[in-house]
Amino acid sequence: MIGRTQILYAAAERLLADGFHIPLIITATEAPEYTRGRADFASLAERAGARFVFSDDVNGGEALRALADAEVDAGLSVNWPRLIRSEAIALTRHGIVNVHPGDLPNYKGNACPNWALLKGEPRLTVCCHWMDPDRLDAGNILAKRHMPATLDTRIGEFYAFWENSTPEMASELFTTMRQAGPPAGTAQTAEGFRCFPRRPEDGEVNWNSDGSTIVRLVNASSEPFAGAFTWAGDRRLTVWRARYEESNYLAVPGHVAARRNGEVAVTCGAGLVWLQSVSELGQERRPAAEIIRMSHTRLGRNGAIPS
Repeated sequence: MIGRTQILYAAAERLLADGFHIPLIITATEAPEYTRGRADFASLAERAGARFVFSDDVNGGEALRALADAEVDAGLSVNWPRLIRSEAIALTRHGIVNVHPGDLPNYKGNACPNWALLKGEPRLTVCCHWMDPDRLDAGNILAKRHMPATLDTRIGEFYAFWENSTPEMASELFTTMRQAGPPAGTAQTAEGFRCFPRRPEDGEVNWNSDGSTIVRLVNASSEPFAGAFTWAGDRRLTVWRARYEESNYLAVPGHVAARRNGEVAVTCGAGLVWLQSVSELGQERRPAAEIIRMSHTRLGRNGAIPS
């Protein structure tokens, strides 16, 4: 097992329950949004009787020596932060299976489901593929599972789907491998495109965008991530929930147009965005109308709102 996140942890637990032997667990520094980290994987390794290695470099040092000693048939990886090179992969008999949250051959790289939501894709995908040591997310595809997506789909819903799907997919693949040998998979015939990382500051709302784009940003930035955000004067507001409504009007984007049933309507490039759940720095989430208390004020860096 090589990687990070609660998704890899859940897959390891399933494989152990299925009777597979896991001789080695390698993990690296976790991101803030992960619910399983170094201590959890160390405990899992102890329970499994596996060697545990904590290292940000699987291509050298202790991790490479541990792979050589483990003599594994195949590896499983989720969310390893860098390419695993040929020397490491060659230390397994059959290779390493990567569980990737993107519809390969497109959506290679980083933050793939977030970008797919932002792009308005009709489905999100978990993809298992053999690792290619020279190219990112480019090995033969072994299995895919799809989740329908709409304007209102949130990134946390996909993470739950990813976490629920991965143990089953891993169990099916490794059972097949044990019974019939390693499957070849299907080659990726198209180059596809790559996604690059997103940062918390990328979640700032641009009220000049159309309303559906803003709602997608809110949903792609929501938990387990830091949330989309805007400004009310000098107060930074994190936006956790919002919905889109078609509407015709004349207004400057970012104008607070209405407050109703705990929600706040804000003008934008096209349509209305109804803010539903908002929080101020270090505070709990509240209905938007409890924080934005006045209509006919402005949100965004050029706006102003009375405190």
